[in-house]
Amino acid sequence: MSTKSGYNLVSIHTNWADEMDIDGYVAMTPKDFENWKARIAKIKFPIEIGVGTNEDVQIDKNDFKIKKITEQDYKTLKKLGLAASGHTNCIELEYYRDADGNYADEDEDFEDFDATDEDEDEDEE
Repeated sequence: MSTKSGYNLVSIHTNWADEMDIDGYVAMTPKDFENWKARIAKIKFPIEIGVGTNEDVQIDKNDFKIKKITEQDYKTLKKLGLAASGHTNCIELEYYRDADGNYADEDEDFEDFDATDEDEDEDEE
C-alpha cells in the first residue's frame, strides 16, 4: 500500500463469494488521508466487514488502491457529490472484526476520520 501524502482517492474492489461485487471509493483530504493511514497501521489484517444481512467480506491491507489526485480534483468530486460512493464502510473501516475475532470500537481508535463529512471549505463555489 502506498504512503503518499496529499489528496488521494482510496478505492476497494473485491467480491463476496463470487456473488456480489464490493466496490467503493473515498476522496480524502491530506488530513483525512493521514488519519486513515494511522488507523490502517493499528489494524490486524485480514478483517471482516458486514456488507449485508449476515454476509461478511474479508479485506486485506493490499485490497486498498490509492491514487494521488489534485486539490482541484477533490473539490470537483465534492461539488458534484461524488467524493464517496459504494461500500465506503469498507474503506472507512467501520464495524469490522479483526484477524483475532475482536470487534472494533470505531469511536475509540479512529474518532477523527469520516470521509463522508462535509468540509469547512464547502462555501466556495
